[in-house]
Amino acid sequence: MAQAFDFVFIGAGQNQLSAAAYLAKAGYSVVLLETQSHWGGGCASGEVTQPGFIHDLHATNVFMAQANPLIRLDELELQSRFGLRFASLGDNPYHGTIFEDQSALALYTDLERSCESIARYSANDAAVYRDFAEAARRYVRLFTFSMFTPPPRAETLLAVLGGSAEGRSLLELLNTSAWDAITSRFEDIHTRIHLLRLTTEMMLEPRRHGTGFALLLMVGLYHTYPRGFVIGGTQKFSDALAQCIQHHGGEIKLGVSAREIDVHHGRACAVVLDTGEKFEARKAVVSGLAPWKLGELNPCFEALSRRVGAVAGSDYTVFLIHLALNEAPKPKAPSEFQAMGFTTLAPLDLDAISRLTTDVTAGTVPKDFSACYVCATNHDSSRAPPGKATLYLYHTVPGALAQGGVEAWDAIKQAQAEWILKNTRRFVPNLSVENVAGMALSSPLDYQRYSPSYRNGDVASLAMMPDQFILGRPLPELAQFRVPDVEGMYLCGPFMHPGGGANGGGRAVAIRILQDLKADLSATFSL
Repeated sequence: MAQAFDFVFIGAGQNQLSAAAYLAKAGYSVVLLETQSHWGGGCASGEVTQPGFIHDLHATNVFMAQANPLIRLDELELQSRFGLRFASLGDNPYHGTIFEDQSALALYTDLERSCESIARYSANDAAVYRDFAEAARRYVRLFTFSMFTPPPRAETLLAVLGGSAEGRSLLELLNTSAWDAITSRFEDIHTRIHLLRLTTEMMLEPRRHGTGFALLLMVGLYHTYPRGFVIGGTQKFSDALAQCIQHHGGEIKLGVSAREIDVHHGRACAVVLDTGEKFEARKAVVSGLAPWKLGELNPCFEALSRRVGAVAGSDYTVFLIHLALNEAPKPKAPSEFQAMGFTTLAPLDLDAISRLTTDVTAGTVPKDFSACYVCATNHDSSRAPPGKATLYLYHTVPGALAQGGVEAWDAIKQAQAEWILKNTRRFVPNLSVENVAGMALSSPLDYQRYSPSYRNGDVASLAMMPDQFILGRPLPELAQFRVPDVEGMYLCGPFMHPGGGANGGGRAVAIRILQDLKADLSATFSL
């Protein structure tokens, strides 16, 4: 006999968890059906190297969610009731770059301290950065409001921006490349490389037209909202959402796979599992399955799946190495740069950075080295045994290789890890064989195996270009989360607004659903 709920979710990643938590808080019955043996999706942690060492399997920083009222205003009581806690970095920088000559540059949440770091190399760059960051903070408040509500109509947003001098400056920035935005403003190579590597975290080729917004977004967020390192790992973010759902009567079923979405008379009315078990949806089905896979669950979605499947993915992705260490990394840099939140390792060579992003965008394994790492145990000792450390070390790589596609990664996986480790030791000499107690690798193919949303290893699911960030993600007709011509069918995941990352993006989906139901939002959201 079928079970009936108001909302039936396919998937229990952080996007679906956050949407379901809001709907459960609003008094609706929800069930989430998850293929994995754990909830969380991209916000998951585990002991993948050695017992007692907790590693973030995908996202390692709940950064963008800091701007979300879900966290910022604790709308779901994740912090006040369900145990979510964030680590403090103390006086350490949030994000810094260590160069091959042992010089370094850092960004802090505090803008003035960041400018002091830049001024060591260029007083002019520090002054330019201060003005740019102050403008970015004003812009980012507009963007972050739009990120966590249903996206505005394109013409409305463009009219608002075009109505002021600052808005027109922003539109100009949105129409340039990150490379030009940085090299035209900043003169010193340290500043240029640091900011270029910061923008490449969006996994877009920085010379690509339209990537200038990545600089504005990253800088604005860094100097507006606090850090997002979760005590105990990003799994604890997902756990808090799951506890909220269960507190409000919702259910989460793990290790189950959807076989079919039952569409009857133009309405999505149920989800059927591989086992034949059926879950009826009184209000709606909310799918976290990548939309290019929806056609496998019902032929009525096949045309839509083909169209979404043609939308461009990110220009490249990352290769991730998890390390269990006997002692924390000790980079060759001054003491203030030893325990940064994020540490980028880079050459003092602008051409090398250009070759790196050009090569990986073309599907070629990189020859130029510039990695990034997070040592979470510097700020959260609960993630490892006493005196030990974890390391989250990653490097930019192509998703689909030019020779062999994403499937070719298994053959070169070990060699790629050895190359990254060899070069990292030039900057961090104590990352020796003796210091490594355990290691686990994640290639782009491993990401794709983990989730269909990570097609070709794309952890953002789709490119985070301006038109795919606030407006029209993944297609204009899907931008409001509704599936056209199928009543009671919504999409929720990194392939939808507001995009990839640990952001609690289901808030916007829940608002759209409740608005469609003409429900009162005031008791659930702080609008």
